[in-house]
Amino acid sequence: MVYTDSAASDPVGRMMKSVNFKAEDLTDYMWTIQASDGGYTFQDKNGQYLNFADSTGSSCAVSVSSTPQVLKIVESSDGYSITNTKHYLNNYANSNTRAAGWNANNSAWYFYQVADSFLITGIAEGRTSVIISGTTYHITVGNPKTVEEEKALADLTKKTTAVDMILKQSSLYTEESVKALMEAYKAAKVLLGNESQQNADTLKAALDTLSKAVDNLVKKQTSGQTIVPPPEKKIPEVGSIHSDAKASYKVLSATESGGTVSYVKPNKKTNKKITVPATIKIDGRTYKVTEIGNNAFKGNKNLTQITVGSNVKKIGKSAFEKCAKLKKITVKSKVLKSVGKQAVKGINKKCVIKVPKQKLAAYKKLFKGKGLKSTMKIKK
Repeated sequence: MVYTDSAASDPVGRMMKSVNFKAEDLTDYMWTIQASDGGYTFQDKNGQYLNFADSTGSSCAVSVSSTPQVLKIVESSDGYSITNTKHYLNNYANSNTRAAGWNANNSAWYFYQVADSFLITGIAEGRTSVIISGTTYHITVGNPKTVEEEKALADLTKKTTAVDMILKQSSLYTEESVKALMEAYKAAKVLLGNESQQNADTLKAALDTLSKAVDNLVKKQTSGQTIVPPPEKKIPEVGSIHSDAKASYKVLSATESGGTVSYVKPNKKTNKKITVPATIKIDGRTYKVTEIGNNAFKGNKNLTQITVGSNVKKIGKSAFEKCAKLKKITVKSKVLKSVGKQAVKGINKKCVIKVPKQKLAAYKKLFKGKGLKSTMKIKK
């Protein structure tokens, strides 16, 4: 579907065109499908969301808006249908020129199908990773690796990163031992850059050679003392819990440069005002706080004010449930995508939820039905 409205007015829809997945750059036509409140939102490259008009007739207009609309994806006879439960996204009048809403489920849409006419081809063979809602997805274009090969590759990558740090301190070691380490390091980097040569045996052999070279480093002697190299900073495991002076966090993703975490709970329940930070530090690395976990503040009898940091994308189920004294929630995040069930159930009935001006309408929808009472206010 193309991003401009069609000229037709009965009803207005999204223009359609035929494309060649192999020969054309389709970046401008891509939609991001995001799970939300038991359904999905469809967002175009400009940040606009697919919206069905609320109509009781046989057809309805389909447009885009800055306000997300949660839609359903259901199975069709030979593909999938997109629906607001009243109408289905339809190849209007079978014209192949526009898509609009129709009350019959008789059009199928393909998100991905392994067939020549729907084949998505990578530009080149290789590997990459993306993080979506705290989950890391590894994408391989070419021959996929076995579990054993993936582990061996991850181990070798991690080891070469650690050796990077050691080599920055190479002056602490004898020239001969550093030379041996450098040779093993270069060989490992060449292998990491040549996927066609990677298999479980070659990756394990390179890791073994590199590990032995590290173990065989000889430290220089100065004034009768042995200089001890700085310890390697380990990358925390996904799912591990880490605490600072104010709260505990669960690691959602982690790399050498940082990652993301979920706010688990405060260290003290006696604090009346609490801020969920935008970022925290773990072993010197910066991690974005992208979630407030389920039950994070549930039943906190002292909490009166909470500030939600600018990187929070998700507020978990029952996050603030039964915080009876909670009168003010300040949401600084402009990227909030979901609010869990009963998140604000049982908080103070006069609570004011302050949100960014441009997100007022969208966030009202996110908090609706999550325990929000008519006496509570959501304002900019």
